[in-house]
Amino acid sequence: MPLRTCEREFMIEKIDQTQHISFHLPGCACKEWKFSYELTPDSTKTEYSVGCFIGPIEAPTTAINVSFKFTIIHPECSKKNITTQFTHLFDKNDTRGTTIQSTLSQLRKHGYVDKDTDLVNISVCVTYPVQEQYLPLEKLQKDYLDLLMNANTNVPSDVTVLLQGKRELHLHSTILSTRSPVFCAMIRSKLSEGLDRTVDLSTYKEQSINAVLRYIYGADIDIKEKDWDTVEEILHLSKMYDLEPLTKVTCTVLIRLLTRENVRQAMILCRALKNEKNAFYDEFCQEIYKKIKNKFYDSVLDMFCEQALVGTKRNVTSIT
Repeated sequence: MPLRTCEREFMIEKIDQTQHISFHLPGCACKEWKFSYELTPDSTKTEYSVGCFIGPIEAPTTAINVSFKFTIIHPECSKKNITTQFTHLFDKNDTRGTTIQSTLSQLRKHGYVDKDTDLVNISVCVTYPVQEQYLPLEKLQKDYLDLLMNANTNVPSDVTVLLQGKRELHLHSTILSTRSPVFCAMIRSKLSEGLDRTVDLSTYKEQSINAVLRYIYGADIDIKEKDWDTVEEILHLSKMYDLEPLTKVTCTVLIRLLTRENVRQAMILCRALKNEKNAFYDEFCQEIYKKIKNKFYDSVLDMFCEQALVGTKRNVTSIT
């Protein structure tokens, strides 16, 4: 039976408090699952006991062997991530689930636990067997992604995207129009873009454009390993073409990618999003501001001091 992988990332907001999450595994013999985790410090707050429970909400219709990968994410260096893997056989009609308990040393000292807010990022990757009736959907996704990569040259393309370096991508108006109302309006327009069916995206990185097109063609979201600049570009493109699910995932990734080095970019982005009067963007900006306040407040002070100094120099120059 073929396997599928589903990965979810969570933020432990309070230490010494159990948190419960439910998630969906498409094509699994049991679709709805529950996940609970708790990070408990000792009296010195240097040793942490990590408790994790995973199990089906409803009893599976058949026995399934499921593999789990549980990762404590280091915010600054992925090579320092701490990963535990285990496999459990869930019998038919079994909803008891399984638990994993481990002790991780010096998490706070080595930067896994935020010293001010006690925030910890974790991810859970679940690999599970897919029932046969779900295979056509995966085949459909592969076919459309192959179409994007021009692997199927028998299907004619009728839209051209201009890239950097005078390169071109040849796409399909039916797919673009179906997935994006903005593309649909553009293609039906009698303006130059609609008549020529040419879209100039040469000011964007090809990596960002490919990420957006993979979502349009195959509902494939793969942006976790990209840097802030690239993910911010993907956000702008997803907003431009009204791809709301991709926009929301991109905002979540940007919160995780926030570092001292990109605080300025984050604040500029939030100022622009605030003007759009959108509840989701307001929530995103609040999360960014909260993380900046808790972790990078000194960087914000330095930025304001720098701006004040520049303003002072300008005033002195204008007087003299």
